[in-house]
Amino acid sequence: MPALARALISGIVCGFAGALAALAVPTGARADEPVQVAVASPPAQLAPPPLTPPPPHRTAARRPPPAREEAVEGEVEGEEPAEGGAPFKDYLRLHAGPLSIEPEVLMQVQAMPYVGADSTLEAGDPADRPGFRFRRARFGFEGRLFHRIPFEINAEFNSDVVTSPGLILHDAWFGYDRFRYVQVFVGTMDVPFSRSALIGAGDGALIERPFAVRAMAPFHQLGARLEGHFFSGGLNYTFGVFNGLERPPSDIFFSGYLENPGFQGNRFEGLTYAGRLTTEPLGPMGRTMEDLHHGKLKIAAGASAFYSNGGTVGAVGLGGDVLLHFRGLHVLGEFLANRTSPTLQPTQPTNQSAVRQSYGGVAEAGYLILKERLGVTVRFERIVPNTQSAGSVGDPGDSWIVTGGVSYHLLNDFLKAQLDYTHREELHGPTLKNDSVVIQAQLNL
Repeated sequence: MPALARALISGIVCGFAGALAALAVPTGARADEPVQVAVASPPAQLAPPPLTPPPPHRTAARRPPPAREEAVEGEVEGEEPAEGGAPFKDYLRLHAGPLSIEPEVLMQVQAMPYVGADSTLEAGDPADRPGFRFRRARFGFEGRLFHRIPFEINAEFNSDVVTSPGLILHDAWFGYDRFRYVQVFVGTMDVPFSRSALIGAGDGALIERPFAVRAMAPFHQLGARLEGHFFSGGLNYTFGVFNGLERPPSDIFFSGYLENPGFQGNRFEGLTYAGRLTTEPLGPMGRTMEDLHHGKLKIAAGASAFYSNGGTVGAVGLGGDVLLHFRGLHVLGEFLANRTSPTLQPTQPTNQSAVRQSYGGVAEAGYLILKERLGVTVRFERIVPNTQSAGSVGDPGDSWIVTGGVSYHLLNDFLKAQLDYTHREELHGPTLKNDSVVIQAQLNL
């Protein structure tokens, strides 16, 4: 790295640390009483400063417990070692006594040179017309206190929120993970359901998660969760209780479930109970869906379920998934099923008037042609939004979808460029012109 770039990075990190130290000084502190803040700045050879090894129970706070099924003792999720050095994120981490904290940033900018004339955001398509789209802009912090209390808080502008796009709370949780067998977390976090939903928004092999997952997985809700890990990741469990699930008033299948941070309490929803069992018998799978580092054979499997007695609709979900990594190859298989039914006295407006059973299947395979650099992936989905559709016409959303993409990674996967092509084929009714080509540039810290 050129000397000017090193100096610039050191200056930014030191300035950030100084600001944090100023905020941390008590009101009555003496002017000559120094505040101890240690900042890890990269030396000329990019060799990191000495760090105290994390305790065996330490895991990352980048995502709440669901992602922790990929972590093992002594490893910190989301940090891949640079060639000849330690994890690059060590340079961004600040230490102030018992507190360790680092920034979290995710920006995704998309360009769509082609979008079919029948494409709509409400149907899960990337846009209504060709052009540019700011997919996400997220900023926050993750950290750990006294080596026992992980926490994370961030907010983002997310264009998934079609009804009222704007700044929303994404993650806001903390927990106590002193013991691997029993750990507790509270706040707004991932509901433990679906491997593709628990993979970070910037860590997938393709630009977007599968259509079926976006439509049937609950994603973030406010609640509490209990989890544990046995046999070095050979068996992991997660169980949580959250506010009840609701669907948008339009009840469009591909719009998925609403995410409610719960600032006004649980006004119109009931409760959701969710659980997940996973196993990684050959070691942790890592943070990303792709096998970026051409590692040895690893396999993971999971089974998930949730029940929600929402005030507007009741919902039951089941899911199962298998993921394999081997020398740059990744293979994913996932199945999801939902059953939703309207309540007799709905607390919110809804267009759903009958029981709906839905299922979706996902098969994905990809290969890193150049280790830690260039990858290709193809995904096939089969979606049935409503098995209860009357007559032989079938549901108009019944379809199969093929997505193929290329990804290129830079700077320890902090920068990534992707290009995806998606073809959707409707099995009932007229064929829609809703294919798309999407190019995405991503910054992910």
